[in-house]
Amino acid sequence: MRLSHLLLASPLVLLAVPATAAPGDEAKLKAIEVAWGKALVKADTNAIKTFTAPEWTFQGSGPKPQTRAEALADLASGKEKLTSYTVRDLRVKVIGDVAYVAGYDDEKSSYDGKDTSGTYGFLDVFQRRNGKWVALVTQGGKVGS
Repeated sequence: MRLSHLLLASPLVLLAVPATAAPGDEAKLKAIEVAWGKALVKADTNAIKTFTAPEWTFQGSGPKPQTRAEALADLASGKEKLTSYTVRDLRVKVIGDVAYVAGYDDEKSSYDGKDTSGTYGFLDVFQRRNGKWVALVTQGGKVGS
């Protein structure tokens, strides 16, 4: 490669480097996880909509991902019910306007009348949109199952 090509490409390389995490991003993302748990226990679908993107999906052990609309309908109808939900061991990584939060939750829950209580591991992927973090996708599963 000629030096002139390298010099012309250098500014483009700088543009490809993601922005650094803003102060407080880690704390904001952890707070969202705590608020999400509280909203699940209260079956507060409006709160959940504030920190999940319309295209959010949940990938669990089922045969297909669950859409946000499906998850909120299950919660609102009482098909999915949580009486306690506590997150712990949260690990956050921010890469520009994308972040992930991995951790565990201990919950007392039921789905379609069947007890689903236990400890679950999860991974949430977030994107910063207009200065606000929203979840794009969640993958989770029961620990030890």
